[in-house]
Amino acid sequence: MEKTKGQLNGEQRIYSMLDPNGSFTQYGLTKREHFAGLIMQGLVENNFTPTGFQNGNENNLAELAVKCSNALLEALSKP
Repeated sequence: MEKTKGQLNGEQRIYSMLDPNGSFTQYGLTKREHFAGLIMQGLVENNFTPTGFQNGNENNLAELAVKCSNALLEALSKP
């Protein structure tokens, strides 16, 4: 299956550096990971509790952050 522009954009790294040979190298978190972390931080800071989180299922919060990150990347990839 072909990847969407948002998925491809999400695989890019958030930091780049100019190598001594003159080419750019990307390193660090992917955009998707970075956005998901920021979203998760905001949800936790605002005491947001997705369904099931109160039962000790922390994965629901992480899954919600990743879904929001994916939606953001898809929206940003549109002209």
